[in-house]
Amino acid sequence: MLANPRTQAHIQLMTRMARVVGADLDHLGDAEWSVALERCCACANPGSCEDWLDDNSDGAPQPPRFCPNRKLMTAAAG
Repeated sequence: MLANPRTQAHIQLMTRMARVVGADLDHLGDAEWSVALERCCACANPGSCEDWLDDNSDGAPQPPRFCPNRKLMTAAAG
């Protein structure tokens, strides 16, 4: 089943964020991935996230403070 455009956009944001901070999300189970995606979809800052990702495309040590998946991404990068 294909995700709706809004959900697909957040999947792309999460994938980009993982790449930028060096997080390996392959270990996430379906339930944990779904919860992380729900947090991302509920984020009030998707535009700021896109800007941050563009500005940090060469890599960053951790996600921005406003990222609702910051703890998950930081742990997956370590």
